[in-house]
Amino acid sequence: ECRSSCRLSNISITVESEECGSCITIDTTACAGLCKTQERVYRSPMMQYYQNICNFREWTYETYEFKGCPAGADSVFTYPVALSCDCSKCNSDI
Repeated sequence: ECRSSCRLSNISITVESEECGSCITIDTTACAGLCKTQERVYRSPMMQYYQNICNFREWTYETYEFKGCPAGADSVFTYPVALSCDCSKCNSDI
């Protein structure tokens, strides 16, 4: 059986600051993989349906400060770093 369960994954994101005239690549962690789901054949109009997806369970934020920016420029970029993952319903309230 070949499957990729929900787990931490190393990723790189590229961030550009037009104000500071620079572009950087940040290495961080995210959640990626498959979550078991079962789709019903019959869908009742009385029930809500959702699928579990691979989500951050715990996370923190880190900050990168662009160098050589003009005074008053927004030189700070904050990004999430996943600490743990699980299969759960997407929380749109965050």
